[in-house]
Amino acid sequence: MHLVKINLRGDHQARLASSEPILTDLIWAHAGQDGGVEHIRVRIRPEAMAIALFIRVADESRAHDAAIELIKRVLDAPAMQGWQLI
Repeated sequence: MHLVKINLRGDHQARLASSEPILTDLIWAHAGQDGGVEHIRVRIRPEAMAIALFIRVADESRAHDAAIELIKRVLDAPAMQGWQLI
């Protein structure tokens, strides 16, 4: 299992409208059962969002690629309007 950390930057409206439990659920919904995701932690700060994903895959580079693809799918959701990868 590998830990992948991803940071997002959101505009002012995105940060005000976001909650950690809802965003965690949104990530789980996009992860699917076969995505290898074991644990998700979301922290919203005044300037950004930090996401920690524990992913069960063979190597670290595959874990990173899987995490980025997952977050890109999540960013397409209407609830993520105003957020972007940094």
